[in-house]
Amino acid sequence: MAIDGDYLWSVAADFYQIQKLDSKTGKILAKIQLDKNTDPSIHGLELRDGVLWYCDANKGWVCNLT
Repeated sequence: MAIDGDYLWSVAADFYQIQKLDSKTGKILAKIQLDKNTDPSIHGLELRDGVLWYCDANKGWVCNLT
């Protein structure tokens, strides 16, 4: 998880998604959908200077989403 002001970013690895959640209600406000066949497998998440970073669960790559 990563904290972004009043929001939380969370990994839904089973769905290959990164989700932006309302920290008060838990409601999903936005989703970043990754492709199961072509994108790295999400493992961990960090937010730094407005950029989401995550690791690939299989190859150990460090990836970012801008």
